[in-house]
Amino acid sequence: METQNILNYTSRGRTDSVFELMKTPNWKITLQQGQIKPLQWLVYFNDTTGLKAVLENDGDLTSLFLDEEFFIFVQQKSII
Repeated sequence: METQNILNYTSRGRTDSVFELMKTPNWKITLQQGQIKPLQWLVYFNDTTGLKAVLENDGDLTSLFLDEEFFIFVQQKSII
């Protein structure tokens, strides 16, 4: 399956396609690319199995900026 098709499936909720993505040669780079990264879709759709698989295969979750997103959330709540 082509990488672009895999990314399209992921963005539509087929987060299990991350396993197909991990079979491609540059999957670690692909996970970090795009305005909305494939990792963000895994979080959005609450796919902890996919995130765990990325970690177990030496993938990197740093593009998620979890601390930064929490900080922005707290700031918005403080303004309200």
